[in-house]
Amino acid sequence: MCLLFGTGGTTDPTEAYDWLRKSAELGDAQGQYHFGFHLINGIAGKRDVKRGFDWIKLSAEQENSDAESAMGDCFLNGIGVQADPQTAVAWYRKSADQNCLAGICNLGWCYYRGMGIGQDSAKAIALFRKAAESDDVSSMYGLGVALRNSVTSVGHNIEAVDWLRRAVEHDHPGALFEFGYCYLTGDGIIKDCNAGITYIRQAAEIGFPEAQSFIGTCCLYGNYVSKNFTEAVNWFRKAAEQGDYNGQIGLGKCYLYGCGVPRDIPTAAKWLKPAADVGYPEALTNLGECYESGLL
Repeated sequence: MCLLFGTGGTTDPTEAYDWLRKSAELGDAQGQYHFGFHLINGIAGKRDVKRGFDWIKLSAEQENSDAESAMGDCFLNGIGVQADPQTAVAWYRKSADQNCLAGICNLGWCYYRGMGIGQDSAKAIALFRKAAESDDVSSMYGLGVALRNSVTSVGHNIEAVDWLRRAVEHDHPGALFEFGYCYLTGDGIIKDCNAGITYIRQAAEIGFPEAQSFIGTCCLYGNYVSKNFTEAVNWFRKAAEQGDYNGQIGLGKCYLYGCGVPRDIPTAAKWLKPAADVGYPEALTNLGECYESGLL
């Protein structure tokens, strides 16, 4: 771990990989977890999702709480195993029962979004609050989002903004986006569009896809910023390549209408199709226009 994170001044992911592998093969639960994480994320270029899942599973079976939470991630997102949200919830609960902050936060998101379990905003807020009060940044963000979207009283909106602000102080990308949006709408804070777009752009610049597609839309239509088709295409592409449906729709529209790029109906259809396949109305309409053009 010292070699992985540069503790002591030396960073060497390749050597770190070798030490983690040795630790994992000797049965150390923490070593198994980190080695599996290493493989899933391709650190040092050695990506093997299935092997990574298998090592994390061995660690989780030794009741390592970090590994239990990671097992939840794998089952929720289909990483190295078939997606199964209900099994994901079971693993998150095991982790949360050991007071693992990641497990508590992830279980909160399951309750908030109704993934693998019945949607329950009150339980989500309670879980987020428990971890946020232990200084878990992701839970600060989750609590801010849940409070902001689950209640309407001014007092709760102010509390939501306060938790988002705390996460922003740690440069959490989702919190930067939500905090900026609060400024744009005046939700729990004095409306300030310049401040709002600044925070959202910061989130976009560190790779948050929802912020990237939002900035792309602003550039496309001239909302809060000057209209700039070329910049819109660049932001939409960044979001689209991360699988963000709004980014894909935006990029598809740019190719459909020739905004910032030459008009290209087949490329427009390629980007619109993923969002259309999951039922986004705008994507369906624009994809219909592609077929109507007769150029497919």
